[in-house]
Amino acid sequence: SGIFTATEGAGIAVLYCLILSIIYKSIDFKGFMEILLNSAKTSGIILFLISASSAMSFVMAYSGIPAAISSALLSVSTNKYVIFILMNVILLIIGMFMDITPAILIFTPIFLPIATGQLGMDPVHFGIMMVLNLCVGLCTPPVGSVLFIGCSVAGTKIDQVIRPLLPMFAAMVIVLFLVAFLPDLSLLIPRLFGL
Repeated sequence: SGIFTATEGAGIAVLYCLILSIIYKSIDFKGFMEILLNSAKTSGIILFLISASSAMSFVMAYSGIPAAISSALLSVSTNKYVIFILMNVILLIIGMFMDITPAILIFTPIFLPIATGQLGMDPVHFGIMMVLNLCVGLCTPPVGSVLFIGCSVAGTKIDQVIRPLLPMFAAMVIVLFLVAFLPDLSLLIPRLFGL
């Protein structure tokens, strides 16, 4: 309904479950402390991954890698579709190693002028393509933070998870290229609302 953001909704859900567990007496003080300890461990993993990706984004910005990527991208080809493919591959690789927030902050000013100015791409379409690329990267090894968090919550090793996830990775990449090369998939709803 739009009352909460996704993060706020998660916090409200946790509070709601805590209140219900107190009402139904399904949790005691020892169990509550175990839950706090487990959530602290999971939060520690998440914060470590975010801090590592933030450090990497600082190093990349300081060394001028984004500007080098931009100039290299334009020097490879003048074909619109070749540049689209290269942008998608670069964003996928970046998403594998960096958290989504610093990646958006660093690479949007680089790729947006190329996409909108030289390739004639709609800014909404570019935004959806970029976020989808980075989200796929979050689920992909070697540093996919969502993959690490999921394995930590499930209590399993990444080696056991990667093989069953390969068909999902393939499906995500197919959807990604459909979104990149068929703008109507991204722009149909905004156009219906006159945006």
